[in-house]
Amino acid sequence: MVFLKLSYFLIKMYRLNLLIYSNMFQTFRLLCLFIFTLNTIFCEDVYVIYTTEEFEQSAELIAILHNETIPLELGLNALNTQIKYKEELNQQEFIDYLDTDFNNFNKKYLLIIGDESIISPIVPICSETYTLVDYTDDVFNNEFTAGRLLVKNNQEALDQIYKIEDYILNTDFEIWKNKILLIADDEHNPNNSNIELEHTEQTNTLYNNHLKNKTVVNTLYGTDYKNNQPLLTDLIINTINSGVNLINYIGHGSSTHLSHEDIFLIDRDVDLINTNNRPPIWVVGTCSFGDYKDNETSFAEKILKKPDAGIAILATTAGIGYISSFSYLNEFYNQLSQQLEISSILRIGDIIKDAKNEHPKNVSQAEESLLNCTEHTYQLFGDPALPIMLSKKDNNIFEEPAKITIGEQNSLNVNYEGTSYIKIVTNDIEHNIDNESLQYQSPGGTLFEAYFDNQIDYYIPIDITAESAQIIIYNSRVNTRSNNYINTVQFSNSIALEQNINQQLLDDINGPEIKLYNNDIELIDNTSISYPYSFKIEITDNLPINISGDHDHNLLFWINDERENSIILNNLFNPSSDTSGTVILNFEDSKFEETAYYLNVESFDILNNNTLKRIRININHNLDNIFNVYNFPNPFSDRTFFTFHMKNPEPIDIAVTVISKTGKKIITFKESIDDIKAYHVLPESGWDGTNKNNKKLNNGTYLYHLNIKTKTGNTLHDKIHKLTVLK
Repeated sequence: MVFLKLSYFLIKMYRLNLLIYSNMFQTFRLLCLFIFTLNTIFCEDVYVIYTTEEFEQSAELIAILHNETIPLELGLNALNTQIKYKEELNQQEFIDYLDTDFNNFNKKYLLIIGDESIISPIVPICSETYTLVDYTDDVFNNEFTAGRLLVKNNQEALDQIYKIEDYILNTDFEIWKNKILLIADDEHNPNNSNIELEHTEQTNTLYNNHLKNKTVVNTLYGTDYKNNQPLLTDLIINTINSGVNLINYIGHGSSTHLSHEDIFLIDRDVDLINTNNRPPIWVVGTCSFGDYKDNETSFAEKILKKPDAGIAILATTAGIGYISSFSYLNEFYNQLSQQLEISSILRIGDIIKDAKNEHPKNVSQAEESLLNCTEHTYQLFGDPALPIMLSKKDNNIFEEPAKITIGEQNSLNVNYEGTSYIKIVTNDIEHNIDNESLQYQSPGGTLFEAYFDNQIDYYIPIDITAESAQIIIYNSRVNTRSNNYINTVQFSNSIALEQNINQQLLDDINGPEIKLYNNDIELIDNTSISYPYSFKIEITDNLPINISGDHDHNLLFWINDERENSIILNNLFNPSSDTSGTVILNFEDSKFEETAYYLNVESFDILNNNTLKRIRININHNLDNIFNVYNFPNPFSDRTFFTFHMKNPEPIDIAVTVISKTGKKIITFKESIDDIKAYHVLPESGWDGTNKNNKKLNNGTYLYHLNIKTKTGNTLHDKIHKLTVLK
């Protein structure tokens, strides 16, 4: 009986506890719902998408990106995403909707999907007074940061959104994410007799006032290339292709060209941009770069529709005066610079909006009205909530050494886990414009750069003349709490350089090893190639490569005997180790005519041992898909290799049959290749000149039949070639 009463008591307590826990759970759920509701009403950032029903798939995809994917991967707050279609609300109704329903939100983003034929931009009221501003997306609602995807159909929109997704979710640590390229037009204007120094001066201001010691900067001043504009064009294209996060241009231009000297043309140069999935942000301080309305040849449209030429563009839609333009750009970089001091990830729309909200200082009321209006000329083409992947400052990555020793191994440790990148640079280089008082600066030469983990040993060039240098360390690590990446950078103070030569170091007298490729095909003397011209230069050594520029020790590329027109590759060099790296060079098809050329590459190591690689190539515009068919060496005594190149690589089946002059089969080799590669060699270990019975062939000339087929059985090559055995 006691047992039954005890059992009854325990059951009652169990049920009571269940009720208590159930009530607690319901209370917890209500509390969570209440907090979520408060967050929705008072705290959330909102992201409104306006488009037509044709783009429903694209709208939903980018909505998921901002309210689910990015918060999970980057740790940013989820955006309250809302989609409105033109079929539901016409443009005036949509404007009224933005005016009335979003008072309680914090940051507000507006994405328009579609070009002017789908969603029309708006003519601002101030354009009645200042006719330069023809149209804008700002005045859908001035409290929203607006961006537009310039697309004509859903597939184009999906392509851009997939590119945005890949850009955001690319967590690979590469230094391009922290590089900014500043391009300045020169001072000459055929329509103006006055010297226009402002392009150089303004670019120099952005570097010195906002970007120096904040991120890695590369400068290309047009005034340095007054007599060689094609070289400047080559450097612009190939610097972009080497990987940069952001490009800034100041100077003359339009929707189809930059500068009066045509240093960058829409039809000639955009197609040469091939960044290997590293699309940059473009900030373009010129007239009409983003003039897309009723314009089929807009820079903005063409760049964003190319797979990796650009991820977003901030540009003008009409003409703009250089004072008004720089007033806005200066504030844009001021806001960017301030944000780099803050640990949180910034979005491009926040920088754009903050810059537009910051009123100009020390100007008249009329000038202020003009500046406020012309700010509408700058429009964002792309996602306004796009995170900017620049690293934030952190002074605890490493302990600054008291000195760096020239001629001895130096060592450095970082205080964090993860992957790091080191760049050691000299002081800025001072420049003067001929016969002018203007001085401007560019970043100093690179003494060493490499990727590493926790610790790095390094040398710097042995004959460097600088007395001091600066160490820059980038670090990427995982936050153990959030599992998100933390990307930070530290810039050291000036560190003294002292010389103490280790004599054993001087025993190395060999220069770097250099290899050249075109479209991944290694180039040897008399190789035939055709367009596209995409050269890769691989450089390796036992010691670091010298790219300092000191004593003219540069990494150089030139064609034929035109060394005076060589391209300095120092800033295009991407390290693959502490003693090796690559450079990619792309050229337009008109660079080479159908004849023979010599390609030259010169490189030094830190001991000033140099190598000059000189290769003769033949330009052939009518190459077959299978070309450069050789057995090498030929004649041969020990062994030979059967080689060929493919113009359009794909998986193939290969059969090589060696036959005598009388047609007797001697031996056959077969290979099935699933990899997609342009250069093929078989057998892998070569053929030693024996028949199928393992007997050596006599001296003489033989034939070999090369048959190449696709995996579907289509014949690509079926020809007879000659080889010679000579012992």
